[in-house]
Amino acid sequence: MGAMLSLAAANRVLEALKSDKGTLFAFMESGRSNDLFEDKQFGEYGEAGFLTIIVDKQLQTETFENIYEAANLTNDNVGLIFVGRPILQVSEIEGSLRST
Repeated sequence: MGAMLSLAAANRVLEALKSDKGTLFAFMESGRSNDLFEDKQFGEYGEAGFLTIIVDKQLQTETFENIYEAANLTNDNVGLIFVGRPILQVSEIEGSLRST
């Protein structure tokens, strides 16, 4: 799962993901965007946070909804969330991890 959000929204999402049961890993890179956000702190550009989120597939919908709410996407034009196909699936068998 990923998200391209304003930096403020991305920081709110990261904070919310700390207590999200479905989040296994979350990583943010920051940068600037000239077309995604209404708020532009640098003339034509606004600060952006690009999130990569690894989630438990069974809790994917719940995690997506938590991200949506934390970013306040219902009311603000601060970015987007996307879900991709799994590249690698990992399962636990007899106490060790195995890729499937």
